[in-house]
Amino acid sequence: MWDPDPDLAGSTFNLTGTTSAGYGKPVKNNAASAYNGTRNCKIVVYYNSNYDTRNGYDIIYPGEAKNLQKTYNENASVGFHCVPK
Repeated sequence: MWDPDPDLAGSTFNLTGTTSAGYGKPVKNNAASAYNGTRNCKIVVYYNSNYDTRNGYDIIYPGEAKNLQKTYNENASVGFHCVPK
């Protein structure tokens, strides 16, 4: 399972087995889309660091892949909100 990240500075795109153009690039303020590969967690991508909702956020539900709307290339933190199985 992934851990929430209050500040994506220093994080890079590094999905194992991926050879996409974004591989190795910084994540903070550089993501246009997101995929949620979990079964029981919604992922919240925040515009600001420290899960601050003042300037917006996007929610990605389990199994969903989508383009980010409110945090398109302006994503600074990510949280996971899970329901126990």
